[in-house]
Amino acid sequence: MIMPNRQHLLVCLLLLGSVLSACATIPKDAFKLSPTSLEDRQLQSRKFDTLDQKLLLAAGAGVLQDLGYNIDESNTYLGVLTASKQADAKDARQIVALVALGLLTGAM
Repeated sequence: MIMPNRQHLLVCLLLLGSVLSACATIPKDAFKLSPTSLEDRQLQSRKFDTLDQKLLLAAGAGVLQDLGYNIDESNTYLGVLTASKQADAKDARQIVALVALGLLTGAM
């Protein structure tokens, strides 16, 4: 049995890498913004009349809690707020919607 040396192994790895990278090409318009992206950003952006960061963070936490999210972490010094929400399907339509979404996105 012939044992490959390091050069043969390196050449094989490089060839394998080039074959695999050739399959993963990025479309030309992948980073192109949609015509409505500026409009969408303006609708989603808000300006407030206060500079009190603690007040803004508390208001953001309140909105998330009103929407059913649990606040996981809050750091007023960094201005970071993390929250999570667990989906709770209660009727058949919600269960079907969650299963369909999982099948379409590949996430379970």
